[in-house]
Amino acid sequence: MYHTASSTGFKCDAVFDEIERNLEKDGAKYVSKVKSVFAFDILDGPGGKKGKWIVDVKNGNGSVEYGSKKKADCTITVKDGDLIDLALGKLQPQSAFFSGKLKIAGNMATAMKLQQILPKPKAKL
Repeated sequence: MYHTASSTGFKCDAVFDEIERNLEKDGAKYVSKVKSVFAFDILDGPGGKKGKWIVDVKNGNGSVEYGSKKKADCTITVKDGDLIDLALGKLQPQSAFFSGKLKIAGNMATAMKLQQILPKPKAKL
């Protein structure tokens, strides 16, 4: 089900680990509200590598998968470091979107639901 993100070498592993912990704790609650599958295409990872995470908040109690081919309702494309800055509150989602640092493909209303599952800004991830 879940490929341990911590082994991918991406900075944003911590973000997906936190999302997974939230789903393990309150997955049914999130699934009943969000009802969507998100794909995260992460750019500029270690050595310029690209990675793909699927955050399923539509089925069961939700899940986080690395490298999944599951179809998403919404795809977010962002650089590895920028996702960390978003999670830490150093980068605001709206400014990231309008500056081109965050790209969204698919249902925009679905993208707005993303705030419900992303970790709240913290000092450290």
